[in-house]
Amino acid sequence: MKIEKLSWEATLDHRLNRNQFQSWLALLVIGLVLTVFFRSWLVSLVIFLIIILVIVNQQRPPLTLQYQLTPKSIIINGSEYPFKDFSSVSIPRNNTLVLNFQKRFKQAKEIHLPNTLEKQYKITAILSSVLPIE
Repeated sequence: MKIEKLSWEATLDHRLNRNQFQSWLALLVIGLVLTVFFRSWLVSLVIFLIIILVIVNQQRPPLTLQYQLTPKSIIINGSEYPFKDFSSVSIPRNNTLVLNFQKRFKQAKEIHLPNTLEKQYKITAILSSVLPIE
């Protein structure tokens, strides 16, 4: 199979949905009220800081990753990884592929696929022609 240069973007949305966010915030506020009531000031401060971190994290935009598939390598956000460095490719769940390195303790690279099925099939076919599927 001839490998052409293929590129795509994928967003990683770390934010909680509205119900999860409200539930966590309610639990943290209840914990804050209880710790203030029991005059546990250090725990109150820690819970207050956690509330601030949850709110700030919720406001951040999702992370966007850029991928390029070339005949000899894959480029993830400007970092090039040759196919010869990988031992296999895994498909753990929808819209995700995992490239496993040959080196024993090197962390696997997770690839997030685009939302279009045509591109997903093309990317999976290209990677499975170069690397064995686990």
